[in-house]
Amino acid sequence: SCIEVNDSKLRKEKSTVSHMIFSAQFEANVKFNK
Repeated sequence: SCIEVNDSKLRKEKSTVSHMIFSAQFEANVKFNK
């Protein structure tokens, strides 16, 4: 069960990082288009 907890934590961190990257790219696109 410990491994499962770590796995879900890892997945959460991965999705957070990818969301941050997506947000940064989105902001860059918005600034670029203006």
